[in-house]
Amino acid sequence: MCVYARDVLTGVLPGPYGQQAAERYAREALMPDEQFLPVAADPPAELAARFNVPVEQIDARLVDLAARLIDA
Repeated sequence: MCVYARDVLTGVLPGPYGQQAAERYAREALMPDEQFLPVAADPPAELAARFNVPVEQIDARLVDLAARLIDA
């Protein structure tokens, strides 16, 4: 989330800073599409261990992906 804040402050990403956007940015960095999508149907606990994230972030990542599909 610090990288997101830096990118907003330096103009790399549009602002203003938002907590939800920062969390989504962190999830995308820790669980990139190329690695996450092929295994997204695996049990959440396994995904959390594989990506070294809290298990609740797996559900949040799936919601992020679904929202992106709806917006497309």
